[in-house]
Amino acid sequence: MKIDHHRPRVLASAARTAAIRPIRPICPMNQSFLSFEQATLDAELATANAKLQTKLAAKAQRDILKRQAELDKLGRRVMRDHARKQRTPDEHAQCGIRWYCRSARDRERGSYWTHCHACGQALIYTSDPNAKPQECKPRKSQHRQNFRG
Repeated sequence: MKIDHHRPRVLASAARTAAIRPIRPICPMNQSFLSFEQATLDAELATANAKLQTKLAAKAQRDILKRQAELDKLGRRVMRDHARKQRTPDEHAQCGIRWYCRSARDRERGSYWTHCHACGQALIYTSDPNAKPQECKPRKSQHRQNFRG
């Protein structure tokens, strides 16, 4: 006998049957109970409800603790990153009278001056405040050279 795994007939027929036939309650609604039977049934239902409420409350508490742990971890990560940035000083370069500065964030993004915009020579960045400045040599434009001679 060949088994066809691609066609779940049993599940489809069970779903149709469940849709047609309503689920029967544990006890019929039109049945009346004696007072001690009703008390026993009420106690069972109250116990089941209390167990469910306890389970839901425990799950909610676990979710709250998990979220708080994530927030604490994020806070520690932000503080470590801030401390790292504070330990890394900004660097500066000086070409003539022009000062250029780049921070740790600028270095990460790669957006900072790499060459002097007046003379075009490469800038040497340093975090030493006593560093000697570069000498700015003005560019000689082609137009002036051609005009002079």
